[in-house]
Amino acid sequence: MDRAFQPGESLLHYRLTEKIGEGGMGVVWKALDTKLDRDVAIKILPAVFSQDPERLSRFKREAKILASVNHPAVAAIYGFETVGETHFLVLELVPGQGLDELLKSGPLPVKRALEIARGVAEGLQAAHATDIIHRDLKPANVKVTGGQRGQTSSLSPNATVKVLDFGLARAGEAPTSPVDSSLSPTVTSAGTQFGMILGTAAYMSPEQARGLPTDRRTDIWSFGCLLYECLTDSRPFAGETVSDSIARILEREPDLDALPADTPGQVRSLLTRCLEKDRDQRLADIGDVIAAIDEGLKNPTPAPSVRRRSVSIAIPVIIAVVAGFWILFDDDKPAPSPVVQEATKQMMAVLPFDNMGPAEDEYFAEGITEEISARLASIDQLGIIGRTSAAQYKDSDKTMQQIGDELSIEYVLDGTVRWQRTGDGSRVRVTPQLIRVSDASQIWTEIYEAEMSDIFEVQSDIAGKVAQALNLALGGTTDTRPTDNVDAYDFYLRGREFANDSFDDSKLRFGIQMFEKAVALDPEFALAYAEMGIAHQGLYWFFHDRSLERLELARAAVETALRLDPDLPQAHLAQGWYRYHGFLDYEGALESFAIAEAGMPDNVDVMGAIGAVKRRQGKWDEALDWFQRSIEIDPRSPGVWKSMQDTTLAMRMYPEALEAIDRIIDLTPDDGTAYIAKAIIHFSWKGDIDAAFATLDGALGIESPDTNFGGTRAVRIRLNLFAGNYDEVQRLLAMETGEVLIDNQFLYMPTDSMRGELYALTGREAEALAAYGRALAQLEAMIVLRPEDERLYSAKGIALAGLGRKDEAIAAARQGVDVLPISKEAWRGAYREQELARVYAMVGETELAAEKVEYLLSIPGELSEHWLKADPVWR
Repeated sequence: MDRAFQPGESLLHYRLTEKIGEGGMGVVWKALDTKLDRDVAIKILPAVFSQDPERLSRFKREAKILASVNHPAVAAIYGFETVGETHFLVLELVPGQGLDELLKSGPLPVKRALEIARGVAEGLQAAHATDIIHRDLKPANVKVTGGQRGQTSSLSPNATVKVLDFGLARAGEAPTSPVDSSLSPTVTSAGTQFGMILGTAAYMSPEQARGLPTDRRTDIWSFGCLLYECLTDSRPFAGETVSDSIARILEREPDLDALPADTPGQVRSLLTRCLEKDRDQRLADIGDVIAAIDEGLKNPTPAPSVRRRSVSIAIPVIIAVVAGFWILFDDDKPAPSPVVQEATKQMMAVLPFDNMGPAEDEYFAEGITEEISARLASIDQLGIIGRTSAAQYKDSDKTMQQIGDELSIEYVLDGTVRWQRTGDGSRVRVTPQLIRVSDASQIWTEIYEAEMSDIFEVQSDIAGKVAQALNLALGGTTDTRPTDNVDAYDFYLRGREFANDSFDDSKLRFGIQMFEKAVALDPEFALAYAEMGIAHQGLYWFFHDRSLERLELARAAVETALRLDPDLPQAHLAQGWYRYHGFLDYEGALESFAIAEAGMPDNVDVMGAIGAVKRRQGKWDEALDWFQRSIEIDPRSPGVWKSMQDTTLAMRMYPEALEAIDRIIDLTPDDGTAYIAKAIIHFSWKGDIDAAFATLDGALGIESPDTNFGGTRAVRIRLNLFAGNYDEVQRLLAMETGEVLIDNQFLYMPTDSMRGELYALTGREAEALAAYGRALAQLEAMIVLRPEDERLYSAKGIALAGLGRKDEAIAAARQGVDVLPISKEAWRGAYREQELARVYAMVGETELAAEKVEYLLSIPGELSEHWLKADPVWR
C-alpha cells in the first residue's frame, strides 16, 4: 500500500510542501531543496511500482532520459534518489500555466499558438537529437511561463515554453520484433503490461494505436494534434471513448475547415504533413516543422479561398440532373477483370467424408474432412475447392464427371470415417480415396485404423499420400498437431460445427461453450482460442452483444492464441477480425490478414475477410477482385456469391448483381433473403416494380429475416408506398405487431416512423404527428441504452423532421453522420448521408438535399435514378 506523505515531511533534504499532481507513474510534490534553498518538483514512485522490477526500470529510465537532454525548452532533472523503499525523481519546478489550462479559455490567437508550438518543437528537436522519443506529447505536458493571455496576440518577450514528462519516452533503439506483442488497439485499466497502449488516446499516432514500433514521426503526429488544438480548441480525433478516438485516428481526416480564417497557408500544409496517417509520407524531421512555423510567422500566405458552390435546384429538378449524370452508372459499365487461377495448379475438391458411425458423430466426420482439406491446401501446386462448395455434394447422385464440370476440377478426394468407442479407449477408421474425374478412376486409396490420439498423424499421412500420388511437393505445415488431448479436440470440432460461418446468436454462444471446454482440457490449444476469439467477435459485430466485456473476451482469446503460437495463421485471421470488427482498424486488420494468407494460401475465409475490409474502406474495385478470387476457389458458396451481389449492387453494376443473385437462388432456393435482394435489383436497375412484386410473390411462404433492405414485409411496404398503393401499405402496417420495422447494420426504423410517413402522405396530419411522436420517444430511449449506435440518430432525425422540428432534425441526422462518417466506414456511412439528405428534403432544405443526393449518386450506395423518381420524399 502506498504511503500517504503529508506536507512538511522530508525525503533526504527535500521538504514536501504541496501535492501538485498525480499520474500513472507517480505522485508529484512541490518541495524545498533545503541545501540549495530552491523549489523543486519531486515525483514519488508508488509502492506497487517499487515491487515491480519492470516498472522500476522504466522509472529509472525516465531519469536517464531526462538527464541526457539539456535545453531551455525541456524541464530539467536534478537527480534520482532512494530512501528505504521509496524511490523518487528530483525535477525542475516549472512555474506558469499548463497549455491545457490556457486552452480552457478557448483557442489561442494564431500568432501566439505558433509561438508556443515553436517552443514545443524546439524541445522535441533537442530530445530527438539525443535519440529520445517523447511518445506522450499533449497540452497537459507543456507549460508556458510569462505567457498569460492578455490583449496582445503574441507571447510576451520573456515567455518560455517547456515540455514536461518524458516518463513515457523511450530511447529510439531498433525494435526487437517487427510488431509489438500486445494486441492493439486494446485498452485496459490494469496497466501497460496487460496491453494498455502507452500515451493518451486522442494524441496517439496511428502506429501507436496499432501497437507498432514508434520513432520520431510519432512525436510529429502528436505535435500536429497539439497545434491543431491550440488553433481550434478541439482535438482533431477526439471521441467519447478511447475506442472511438482510436477509430477516428485510424480512419478520419482532420477537419481543416475548422482552422481560423487567418491561419497561414504554410501552417495548413504543415498540419496536413504532420497528420499523415502513413508515416512514410509524414514529416520525418522536427526541424522541418520549425522551418514551416518560422515561414508562417514571417511571410504568412493566405489560406486558400473555399467557396461553397451555389445550388438552386428543386428536388424534382435533381432527377433530371441525375438522368444526365447517370451515364456514369449505365448498364454497360464493365466489371473488374477477374483474377485467373494459376494455370500450373491442379484443382481438387475434398468432398464430405461419409460418417459410418452414429448420426451424432456427423460433426466429427465433417471436422476430419475440413482438417484434411486444410492440410492439402498447403501444397503449393494444388488448389482446393472451398468447403462450402464441396459440402453441396454430400450424398449427391451426380457422377464424378458432372462434379468435375461444375467445379472445374481434375481430382476428387472423398472417403469414410468411423469413430469406435470402447471401454478400453477409442479408435478411428478412415478410408480415403483419390479419384480422377475425367474417367472416374481411383488413383489411390488406403485404410487407416488408429487410436484416436493418432488422428493428426492419419490426417498428415493422407495429405502426404495424395501429394505423392499427384507427384507434388508436400507443404511445410501438414504435420502440425494442434493438441495432444483428444477430448479437447472433440470439443473443438463440436464448437466449429456450430460457430463456423454462423451469424446466429445461439449457435455462436454454444460454439464458445465448446471452445471453452476444449481449452479447459488443454490450456495450450491455440487453435481453439483463435476460433473462440472469432466467435466472440461474431456476437459483437452482429449486434447480439455490443458490450465492451464481449470485446475484451475476444481480445483475451486472440491474444492467448498468438502467445501460444505466434505463427498460427488462424490466430492472425482472428486478430484481423478483432481489429476490424472491434475498432474498424482496417490497416491493422489487413496486416493480420496478410499474415494469415501467407500461412493459408487460397483460403476463402481469408480472401473474404480482405474483401470485406476493402469494401468498408471504400475500395470497392479491390473488394470485388477479392470476391471474384473467392468464387474461383468456392464457386458454389452462397455466402461468397452474396458478397459479390452486395458489392455489385452498391456499385450499381446491376447486370452483375442480378447474375450473382440468380446463382444464390439456384444454390439455395429456400433462402428468402435472396428474393428480397432480387426484387430490389429489379427496381433499382430499371424501375420495374411489377418484376419486383413478382419476385417477392415467388417467395411466398419462405421465411426471410431482416436483410440490408429489411424483411419481406418491410420491402413490400416500401415498394407499395413507391407505387402509391396506400391502402395496401395500411393493410400491411396493420399486420405489424412489433415496434421495429427494420433493424439491420445499415438502418433502424421504428414501425411508427413508417406509419407517420403514410399518414402524412394521406393527409392524416394528427395521426402522423402522433406516430412520429411515438417513434421519437422510442428512439430517445434506445439512444440512452446505445449511444454509440449511429443508426438511431439518423432515425431520430427523420422522426423530428416528421414533427416539423427542423433544426433538431438536422442536428440529429448530422450526428448520425458524425458518429459514422463515410471516411470511417464507406458502406454504412453512405446510409447516414442518405438519411441526412432525406431529412433535408423533409424539412424543406431543397438545395442541401439536392447537393447531398448528387454526392450520393457519385459513390456506391443504395440510391438509384428510379428510387429518386418513386420515393415520395423527393417529389
